Amino acid sequence: MLKEEKAFRRTRFYSTNQAFLNALSDHVQRFESRDILANITMNHHCLIDKKVNTQRWYGLELRRKVEVVEKYTLGEARSSSDLVWDHEAMKCFRASGGAHIVLFGIKR
Repeated sequence: MLKEEKAFRRTRFYSTNQAFLNALSDHVQRFESRDILANITMNHHCLIDKKVNTQRWYGLELRRKVEVVEKYTLGEARSSSDLVWDHEAMKCFRASGGAHIVLFGIKR
């Protein structure tokens, strides 16, 4: 349908599962992985290359409950946490320009 309607240029795909985004063909526009947000908010480390000024799309709920899994030699530990867009994340996303940020499910 997208091909018939010539809609690929005005369509962008989003998934919470990176494997689904990776399965799309290269010419399909998509949102960036939300793993980037996890690194910014939990590790306080911005992985976005500030020298690359390309259009990027980021999308996530304002606050999302996640389960953090830490793997050790003898097993793993799990703990609950929240991914939250904050000033640090916004600064990172906007550092190289071209950032389009979409927040899903915001209640007034």
